[in-house]
Amino acid sequence: MSDLHWQYLETLDNDMDTISRYVDFTSDNFETYSIEFVRLILAFCSEIDVVAKILCEKISPSSKATSINQYRLIITKKYPKFHTLEIEIPKHNIQLKPWAEWGEDNKNPSWWSSYNKVKHNRDRAYKQANLINTLNALSALFALLFYLDKKVPEMKLMTINDKHDGGCGFERWHAWRTPDEME
Repeated sequence: MSDLHWQYLETLDNDMDTISRYVDFTSDNFETYSIEFVRLILAFCSEIDVVAKILCEKISPSSKATSINQYRLIITKKYPKFHTLEIEIPKHNIQLKPWAEWGEDNKNPSWWSSYNKVKHNRDRAYKQANLINTLNALSALFALLFYLDKKVPEMKLMTINDKHDGGCGFERWHAWRTPDEME
């Protein structure tokens, strides 16, 4: 079943790669917003909700987690360094730690708050569907799938930064050990 989630991520990754032909992925453009970013951030975060729930059930089969706060408690208890995982977008020289705020007093990511504002109050929060929030949401989904399936498939945009492994303990992403093997 998770192959379906990876296929969906590959599709979303391809969409972002196409967008990079129109909006240069640089810090100068991080606040650029568009209807396309609205579409994508809604898709990414909806899938994050699905995958996080599955990961929580894998960690704790009796889990009834249904919210970002519950996901945070379960995932960070099992993987205390989860928030340190760094995702790279090499061709644009971008490094992201989409879950970093989970390590800061157990706060939820600001991109998640922006997503909720866009979802519920698009008329007032439209500008929050911007490049940086969209990139963070995409990389957050990638991170969750990495922890769920313990693999790093080839993507057009993203990879795991092997120097910041989020507690997974792999030397190089080509030959890495899973979080379970590190315990």
